[in-house]
Amino acid sequence: MEIRVADRVGFCPGVRRAFDLALHALSREKPVYFLGELVHNPQAIKMLEEKGGIMVTDHEDIPPFSLVVTRSHGLEKKTEEFLENHQVKIIDTTCPRVKRVQILAQELEKKGYRLVILGNPQHPEIRALLSFISQEAVVLDKKENWGRLKDLSPSEKIAVIEQTTFPREMKEQFIREGKDLFPHLNLEIFDTLCAETEMRQKDLVENIQLYGVNKVVVVGGKNSSNTRALFLTAQNWGVESLWIEKAEELEEKHWNKEDKILVVSGTSTPQFSVEEIIEKLKAKGAFFHERKDTNGGHNRENKCGEVHSI
Repeated sequence: MEIRVADRVGFCPGVRRAFDLALHALSREKPVYFLGELVHNPQAIKMLEEKGGIMVTDHEDIPPFSLVVTRSHGLEKKTEEFLENHQVKIIDTTCPRVKRVQILAQELEKKGYRLVILGNPQHPEIRALLSFISQEAVVLDKKENWGRLKDLSPSEKIAVIEQTTFPREMKEQFIREGKDLFPHLNLEIFDTLCAETEMRQKDLVENIQLYGVNKVVVVGGKNSSNTRALFLTAQNWGVESLWIEKAEELEEKHWNKEDKILVVSGTSTPQFSVEEIIEKLKAKGAFFHERKDTNGGHNRENKCGEVHSI
């Protein structure tokens, strides 16, 4: 059995920034409230709770004049206004990339575009995004919903943007098939995908192609969209895939001695979660291929690319 680890694992720069802000707040003041999950990873949330963080799901549960850390996915406008009216001090950890998409959506709306958004309508990132525009955007999370475009008018200027963690392969499928299905629509496609999540998907595919990987272990929260994108990408390449949150979920039935295993992680997965899985596999006699970047890909400088149209 051989193990390889993707070059980029552990927290991405945006999540690292959010965690640093959260830890700094916890070191200076108590209590510190967290409105929703800072990131979609139970191990990461447990770390914050152990340091005294108080997790709440309803903004009305946060007392006036207190301190709140918002989630990295963005904050809905009405929630932000409520907190400000109650003089709650807000530490905004919204990922800069997510914030840029919110700004872009508002700019496109001002220019007269009707918005089509590729993403999960129930995801906090999309809910926050929708709260900053006045129109009713069309949100499409899967191919089966693309038929909703038939209700749009050919006279409308339509801008297509996406959730930052939307799978690249699904977006490309939309570009190919959407324009074929609705050639009468004036669609302008903007690229708002997160560069980090794209690079992790690309790294996954390259490892499959170069090293004959036949099994992928995806490490990350089960409610993490970018982790789900990794899992779906591996499946689309016909590779057996296992999605787990922690090492305890690995069982001997999940591998055999002929396997060539690749370990990848979502952007909100702590480094220690990846290391625990690697150690468990090594303890079973697996040969471990050292990564090119021994400090972990998440420590590399990575700046999100600019939003651009296609």
